[in-house]
Amino acid sequence: MSFLLQNSEHFPSVLGSKTVRGADEQESMTGIFYSPSQPVHQGTILDVAQVEELLGGWFGNEVVLLSSGRAAIRIFFALMGFGRYSHRIAIPQYMSRCVVNAVNAQATACLMTDAVRFDGELHYHQYGFSQAAAPIGMCLEDVCHAFFSSAKSGDRSWRGSAAAFSLPKFFSIKGPCGGLICLDSGLAKAARDYRDGSPQLSPERRGQVSKAVCCLHSSPAAPRHAAELEAAYETLLWDVRPYAEALVGLPATLEGLGAIGGARQTLVEIFRGHLSEWALPMLRPPVGSVLPYALPVFADEVGIARVTAIAAAHRMEARAYMLDVARDARQPEYRKAVLLPAHQEIDPAAFDAMCGAIRGALA
Repeated sequence: MSFLLQNSEHFPSVLGSKTVRGADEQESMTGIFYSPSQPVHQGTILDVAQVEELLGGWFGNEVVLLSSGRAAIRIFFALMGFGRYSHRIAIPQYMSRCVVNAVNAQATACLMTDAVRFDGELHYHQYGFSQAAAPIGMCLEDVCHAFFSSAKSGDRSWRGSAAAFSLPKFFSIKGPCGGLICLDSGLAKAARDYRDGSPQLSPERRGQVSKAVCCLHSSPAAPRHAAELEAAYETLLWDVRPYAEALVGLPATLEGLGAIGGARQTLVEIFRGHLSEWALPMLRPPVGSVLPYALPVFADEVGIARVTAIAAAHRMEARAYMLDVARDARQPEYRKAVLLPAHQEIDPAAFDAMCGAIRGALA
């Protein structure tokens, strides 16, 4: 079955430039998963089966493509027989609300640190840094921030029977898309049957959802009301089918995926050359070779203010978040850090200049 929509106008970019409006000017800034210079919506349009084959080669296991990583979370636990009032799923303390909602759609989310019985675990690699602690019992691995295990591969030592991934966080594709990495062929078949048997939204409604998701990236054409974005995220939990038109811009080969990994690796090495002192312990061995979703700079409140100001001066958006430096959701040690973008379209020379300026301000 083909999920390709004929009318591409229903898929505005979800990876457009970040727009910051001043009194008399409008300027674009690079963020964690968008860049105003990136080429969007270019390349061969792969169909769903082709993308599943491509990503299966990347992750080393069978892939079932879905509308989003959130849909993957819900479907996995649905297929495991979980129920909203009968099962508990353990999650870390700091997670996006849309992810918590995806868990709560199929079970009750509880903090990993709570002294209660869990039936399953969302094993989340925060901002791409692998959990140091292994899961206990049944888990779904969340690699939405960890597409790259290295510059040339997404395969790794998997910790459960499946993992959820997301594409727009790393690639300038035209719409939302994610899926399940399945280590078991029976699970892959069940997930694909579930997907293919689900109702299909009209092109008009699908377009509204994609347009609302653009709001996250401050597209000038996107709606500004937060309720529309929340409604779009909820829709993506239940409208689980992927649409090939949303995949425009995804590299068509393993070499293309690896080229993006190589570009991100260059930025990581620049970052470590300037800021290892303030990045530790997140980038020291054995995690020193990772390609994270974003690059953390740990500092006090004064230092955080300096880092964000310097990043803004270099036209890069950076914000403070809480990171678990222990990488153990059961016994976390949260510290505040500024996350710097590591997007592949960032000019290495500009990134080097920014990191050097940050080092000068913190030293």
